[in-house]
Amino acid sequence: MPLVLGLASSHAPSLFADLRDWPAIYGTLTRGEPRVPMFEEILKGFVPVPQPPEAENETPPVLAQYMERIDRAFSTFRQQIKAHDVETIIIFGDDQGEYFNPNIMPTFAIFVADEIVGTQSLYILGELEEEKLVKARSNAKLAQYLLERLVEAGFDLFWDDGTRPCGRLKRGLGHAFFHPLIKLMPKLDIPIIPFHVNAYFKPMPSARRCYELGRAVARALAAWPERVAVYASGGLSHDPFGPRAGWIDKELDRWVLEQLSKGGGENLCHLFTFDSDTLRGGTGEIRSWIVVAGAFHQVKATVVDYIPAHHSVTGLGFAYWTSGAAQT
Repeated sequence: MPLVLGLASSHAPSLFADLRDWPAIYGTLTRGEPRVPMFEEILKGFVPVPQPPEAENETPPVLAQYMERIDRAFSTFRQQIKAHDVETIIIFGDDQGEYFNPNIMPTFAIFVADEIVGTQSLYILGELEEEKLVKARSNAKLAQYLLERLVEAGFDLFWDDGTRPCGRLKRGLGHAFFHPLIKLMPKLDIPIIPFHVNAYFKPMPSARRCYELGRAVARALAAWPERVAVYASGGLSHDPFGPRAGWIDKELDRWVLEQLSKGGGENLCHLFTFDSDTLRGGTGEIRSWIVVAGAFHQVKATVVDYIPAHHSVTGLGFAYWTSGAAQT
């Protein structure tokens, strides 16, 4: 059975926080004020990033409207998951030194286990890992099958069972894989397979390699009997804590979404072939979107929403793909 659904969204911490916490998140990520107390010492001596004038227009009522749109977008995702009777969700996301150590960072890694442990705690608010530690069912048979098929296809994958973190976390996986589940799948009632795509630590995979990975995943799943969805977690343009924190490349984000809506995801393979300030930092997470676009080669995506929310320090994008058969 081919892929039945593709999803993609940002995973900025603001999406999963109460509106009252947005100012502290914004101030912390932009090295300004107000800050979360635990970051005071870390950011001591850092110069605040000058913010774009548009940020002043994001008043509390505007931010409340943003949150309503975010909730509607995730509601659309949940409706699509239910409508397609999804049996497993493969989550493509990046580890930022949470499970993996930055000195031991695979390019691609798949987690093979019957159960995956992770945290939904918002570190940016000072929440401790164990405060919101959760367990999610996984699909070890499908993960092992994908591992074998992708290695046969020329992808030298790292694999792990998720029980030996060597980064900042002590128990399991971090935000790219577990934060979105709060709104994507609140009951944790569908097995997940985390699939790490390195987006922060050099050397990083090319956009072309990510796209071809997606195509290989689609080919492998064509022979799998269960209904599977793939989900890209991360992006769009953002630079948390960096020199462009709070600035959003709207033109880049809209170009990416336009290509996806036209079924031209392969055009994204031109990204990351050149150095650019705007492509550094968290913008590299667009790689996960490119994987899913590759899995739905030439299939037009439905863009649910795009919110260039400066107070979330991220261009917030939401899109999905549906097709009776993704092109292989």
